[in-house]
Amino acid sequence: MKRIVVLFFIVFLTACGNSQNSSQVIDNIDETYGITEEEALCNTDLSLKDQVLCMIDNQMYYEAIETIESSGIKGDKFLEVMRSYSNLFLERPSLEELEAFQNEFLSVHSKVLKLLEANEIGLDRMSTLTGNLKSLLETRSNQAINDNNKANGYVEAYIGMTAEELKNSKLWGEPDSVNRTTTKYGVSEQWVYGNSRYVYLKDGIVTSIQE
Repeated sequence: MKRIVVLFFIVFLTACGNSQNSSQVIDNIDETYGITEEEALCNTDLSLKDQVLCMIDNQMYYEAIETIESSGIKGDKFLEVMRSYSNLFLERPSLEELEAFQNEFLSVHSKVLKLLEANEIGLDRMSTLTGNLKSLLETRSNQAINDNNKANGYVEAYIGMTAEELKNSKLWGEPDSVNRTTTKYGVSEQWVYGNSRYVYLKDGIVTSIQE
C-alpha cells in the first residue's frame, strides 16, 4: 500500500510541474523506502505485461516472479512463460545438474518462440529474450565447469590468489624454484614453473602472472 501511495505521489508531482525532476523524486523514494529506481519505473502506469517485461529487462527476476504470482492470474500463457523464464535466470546449476538445466533452457526457449507465433510478443522482443537465454546458457555452463574444476583443485592462477591456494592448485602446484627478495616494504617472490611460466607474489598474494 505504501508503494502505491508513493508512486501516486510521483505522478502528482510531475503533473503539477514541481521543480524537482522525476529522477530526483525516485532517488529520494529509494533512500526513504528502499525502492530502487527500476522498481519505481516498472510500476508506474504500466500494464501487468509491461511491468513484467520491464522487470525482466532490468534483471529483476525475483520481482517479476513476485508480480506474476501476486496478480492471482491463472492460465495466462504469457505470464506462465515469463515466470519460467525468470526462474531460469535465478538458477545456478552444478555440473551434475547442467543437463537438466539445458533441457529446461530448451523448453523455455521453445515457449518464447510460441509466444511470437501467438502474437503475444513481437519479433524484436523475441530476439531479445532468446538472445539473453543463449547468453545465460553459455554463462551457466562455464560457471558449472569452473565450479567443478575449483572443487577438484583444477584452479588457474589469478591475481589475489594466496600462496597456499597456488600450491594446492593441480594446474600449478609447487614451483620448480623460488626467487625471493626481502625489503623493509615486505617480501616479493617469483615462483618459477616449467614452460617459462612465472607467478609473482607480494607478501604471499599473487600480483602478476607470466606465461
